[in-house]
Amino acid sequence: MNSWVLRRVQFIGSITAPGSGHGGETIKNRLLLEYIDGRFREVVQIDTVAAMRNPLRFGLGLLRAFLGRNDDLVVLSAATRSACRLIRILGLLDVHGKQVLYLVIGGTLVERVRDRFISLDALRRVDAIYIESKVLCDALTGMGLGHVRHLTNFKRTRGFDPMWGAHSATLRLVFVSRVIPEKGIEILAGVVARMVREGMAVTLDIFGPAEPVCLESVIRLAGETERIYYGGILDLVGDGRADAYQMLAGYDYMVLPTFHYGEGFPAALIDAFIAGLPVITTRWNSNAECVQHGVNGFLVEPKSADDLYRCLTGEARDNPRHAEMRCRAREAAALYDIDYVLGPVFYGLDAAEVGA
Repeated sequence: MNSWVLRRVQFIGSITAPGSGHGGETIKNRLLLEYIDGRFREVVQIDTVAAMRNPLRFGLGLLRAFLGRNDDLVVLSAATRSACRLIRILGLLDVHGKQVLYLVIGGTLVERVRDRFISLDALRRVDAIYIESKVLCDALTGMGLGHVRHLTNFKRTRGFDPMWGAHSATLRLVFVSRVIPEKGIEILAGVVARMVREGMAVTLDIFGPAEPVCLESVIRLAGETERIYYGGILDLVGDGRADAYQMLAGYDYMVLPTFHYGEGFPAALIDAFIAGLPVITTRWNSNAECVQHGVNGFLVEPKSADDLYRCLTGEARDNPRHAEMRCRAREAAALYDIDYVLGPVFYGLDAAEVGA
């Protein structure tokens, strides 16, 4: 006779931020851990960042995760290179049918398959692959992987009702992401500096962990214009979230002109929607899957300062539908709420049937 037991989760992913601030991977994994904790009998955390400090302890944790109780659920949530290495290790071990879910972070898994960094046979060893982009999901399915599912990025979007600021003649822009060239911040700062020189009323506030060389470049432009400000790291994950979203609601647009190679689904877009903030971003990777041009934001060409300039000085600056776009952005936030997104993934997985 069989019986049912509450399952334990072995969670493998980046939990500790490797540097100052929190990257998108760390923030996503902490939210994921918060979600599954309490839904399962026990959650064992295996931190891939901590592995760099204690490889032996990390290795022992992997062995326990892959070779432990068969009713354990293994959740792997890591950037593509780290995850692929771990999946190859999984292939060397006999896991006795243990259930393994792979939540892909970033947008490079298809490329890793094409350049043979990871094989299709290795990816078939996990039970389900959840990827942030519909385009990448279709690409992997087309390669013959039948267990790939689309799973968008997520945040806690409920419980926030920010008040929007009064209309201003000044175009108020905000950038929230890592301050590195690949996120397009130097292009954005250059465009704003040009607008200031041409006599336009515009401001740009920048938040996020910064690469020193890139930040110096931005600060130099800030000194020339006195309209660009770097505000450090914005608390969008801790107790200050409500205040941070209220502050974001005071801007006109969030601008993220990214062309980052590993970009998946930037969580900053969801943060903008929570605040009711239309987004100006690039037609890059999965951005166009959530930002609808002219509805909840605008799309521009990547790496094109001219296209960004035309958008900011044209349809974004003289936009009679801005209030309506704020409403559409706020409505879109509900699609990315953590309970709505993850509910179908973990439904029914908290218990397992075992032989008596």
